[in-house]
Amino acid sequence: MLKAAQESKPDLVNWLRPKLSVKRKPENERRAVEPEEYQALVSILLNPPPAPSRRAERNALWRDAGDVVQLLRLTGGRLNEVLRMKVNQFLWDRGKVLLFASKTENERYVPLSKGIARVVHARIREGLSDDEFLFPRARVSTFDNAIARACRKAAKLAKLNYGQKNGFTCHSFRHTFITDLLIQTKDIPGTMELSGHKTVESFSGYLHLLDTGYANAAEILDRVDHLLTPLGRDERQEREERKESEAANSLTLKQVAVS
Repeated sequence: MLKAAQESKPDLVNWLRPKLSVKRKPENERRAVEPEEYQALVSILLNPPPAPSRRAERNALWRDAGDVVQLLRLTGGRLNEVLRMKVNQFLWDRGKVLLFASKTENERYVPLSKGIARVVHARIREGLSDDEFLFPRARVSTFDNAIARACRKAAKLAKLNYGQKNGFTCHSFRHTFITDLLIQTKDIPGTMELSGHKTVESFSGYLHLLDTGYANAAEILDRVDHLLTPLGRDERQEREERKESEAANSLTLKQVAVS
């Protein structure tokens, strides 16, 4: 239609569709997930309330989502990296997990913690994985959306602020992983290696200001307060008077000794 109008009216040849700026309200905030939020979400995913229909199918999906959330929290991986993890990525003899970063096409290793081992062994023991994928449904292209929907519904039941302003999403567990490592280790290069970031600029989006930082700073400053705070006027005067008194006593003793 636009082409026909331009041919019939030459003055429309250079006409372009107007561009409208739409200010979308952010659906979520990238932040660290509180321990209580993490515990509540995983708990309801692994122990879902009765469903009115298709209960077995819903429970199976929510079980997958519960295990996914735990692995997101324990590996710092992106959602698509964790969903498509293969059994051979768990290097038991080396105590490491291999993650393939689809975003940067790089690979990295993260520690194979006890929590990761517990989730993986349970899935294998209960027949929830196959010879290739830890989550066999990963072969379905819509698996990502299904997991996100399950987390959203479970969070609503748990009365958690998920996917909204000041809330969190599955990607927030990557922020949580990085934040916890920084708090515990204070090692930025090591944390960047585990998270797969190559530059400080890209890594800076995962740095969060926490209340614990203020508390730790106050504690440290309190320990060195006597070094940083100058002596008060009264204290200086007292110290000078004490020195003068000691000097006078010393002089008196010398005079006594001479006489």
